[in-house]
Amino acid sequence: MKCIFINIFWLLFINTQIGYTQYYEMYLDRSFGSNVITTSFSFDSSTIAVGCSNGNLYLWEIINNEINGLEGHIGNVNQAIFSIDSRYLYTVGSDGRLICWDVSTHNIVGQNDFGDSVNLVSLALLPKQNKVYSGGDTYEIYETDLTTWKTKSIFKSKFHHSLTNDSVLYKITDIQKLDDQKIAFCAGDLFFSTVTNNQFAIIGRIHNIDKNFCTMTILGQNLAIWKSNGEVQFWKNYNQKDSFNILMDAGLGTYVPNITFITEEILLTGGYGINALIWNLNSENSIQLLTGHSLPVTSVCASPSGKLIATGGLDKRVILWKKFDIHKAILEKDIDYIFEKLEQIIKKYKTYNYNSTESNQTINHEYDFLLKIPIPLPNVEFKLNDLTLLQEAYPTLDKLIKFLKKNPNVEILLTGHTEPVMGRDIILKENSFKRAKTIKSYLVSAGIEMRRISVEGRGGQFPIVKYQDSVTNKTNRRVEFNILKF
Repeated sequence: MKCIFINIFWLLFINTQIGYTQYYEMYLDRSFGSNVITTSFSFDSSTIAVGCSNGNLYLWEIINNEINGLEGHIGNVNQAIFSIDSRYLYTVGSDGRLICWDVSTHNIVGQNDFGDSVNLVSLALLPKQNKVYSGGDTYEIYETDLTTWKTKSIFKSKFHHSLTNDSVLYKITDIQKLDDQKIAFCAGDLFFSTVTNNQFAIIGRIHNIDKNFCTMTILGQNLAIWKSNGEVQFWKNYNQKDSFNILMDAGLGTYVPNITFITEEILLTGGYGINALIWNLNSENSIQLLTGHSLPVTSVCASPSGKLIATGGLDKRVILWKKFDIHKAILEKDIDYIFEKLEQIIKKYKTYNYNSTESNQTINHEYDFLLKIPIPLPNVEFKLNDLTLLQEAYPTLDKLIKFLKKNPNVEILLTGHTEPVMGRDIILKENSFKRAKTIKSYLVSAGIEMRRISVEGRGGQFPIVKYQDSVTNKTNRRVEFNILKF
C-alpha cells in the first residue's frame, strides 16, 4: 500500500515537471503487396485489417505477427471496419462491393455488389440496428440490412445552387457512426442524421466544410475533419458551433487526408508528406512527428486503448507504433530503457535538416522533453549522515558514465534532494549539494570532463512524497540528472 502511495505522488511530481510525456516508438514494420489505402484495429486490438490497391486485403495478427490474405475485392479496398465483438470485418471498395468477412475463417458471410461503376469509399456500422451505411462517388448513401442483405438508397446529395439556379451533386467522401441511432457524413457540407425505424432524417448541417474532399473522425462528443486544403477543423462538442482550425504546412506536398483520435485530446493525422503527426488538441500543438515511411502516409488508425497506432503508406508498408510512457519507465526505475530512449531522441534530433519543411514545433517539443525531465538515478544512495556512496549505487553510475562517453556532447546537471525537515533548510541544501558533488567526482574520475557536469542542491524543497516515515524519507533522498546540452 505504501509503495502505491509513493508511486502516485511520484507520478504527480513528474507530471508537474514535464507535462505530456507519452511518445510512440516503432514496434513492428510489415510490407504488403500494394499501396496501403486503409487500416483498422479490431476492438480487442489483436488484429489490423489492411486494405490496399488492386483488391488486396489482409488481416495482420499482431501477437504472432502473421498476415493472412482475404480474396473478394477486385478494386481498391477503401475502408474496413470490425464488428464490436471483433468476429466480423466489413469492407467497401472501388469495385462497388460491400463484403462481410468471418475473421476466424476468412470466409465471406455476406456481400452486396453495387456494380463496377460504383466507387464505395466509406461505411458506418450500426450493430444494434443491424444496418450498415455506405456511400461514395454515386452521391448516394445506401442502407443495407445485415439480415437480408437488402439495400436501398436513403439519401442523394443533390442541392440547389442559389447563384446559378442549377442542381449540384456532391460525392459522399466519409460516413461515421455518431451513436446507435445517428450517423454523420461529408457531402460538400457536414450532415448529421438519424436512422431509426427505417426512417432517415437530417437533424443538423454545417455548411461549406469542403466541396472537394474531406474525411473525419469522431470520439465521444469530439469531432475532427481534415479538408482537402490540409486544414483540420476540430469541435470539442459536435452539437455546438464552436470549433478551431489547425492549418498544416502546405510545403509538405500532396495531402492524403486521413485522421483519427487516439484519445479525446490527442489526434493522429497522416498524409503529412511521408510522415504522420500527433497533435495535442488542448494546446493546439503538434507533439510528435512519426517518421519511418519513404512515401506519403495514406492511412492512420489507433487501437481502442490508444496503446497502439498504425500508419500505412504508398511505400506498401504498415508500421505499428507502441506507446512509450516515460512515467512508467521512471516509476519502474528502468534506467537502461530511459538511456536507450534518450539516445534515440538525441540521434533523431541531430538528423533534422533545419532547412527542410519538417515541423519546428515538434522539434522544439522533443528538445524541451530532454531539457526539462528530471531523471532519477535509482539505487544511488549514501550512508546515513555521510557523503559516502553505498555499494549498490555504482552499477547505476557506471551506466550514466557509459551514456556520457557514448554521447560526448551531452552536458548534464546533477541535482541532489533530501527529505524535508523544518528549520534545517540551509543545512539540507548544503548536504544535497555535497552529495551531488560526490557523484560528479566519481564521474570525473572515470574520464568524464568536469566542464560537462554541473551540480546543485535543492535540499528538501521538492519532496516526491510529503508524508514522512523511514520509507518515504529514503525516496525523497535522491539524485537526479537533467540534460542541459547535446
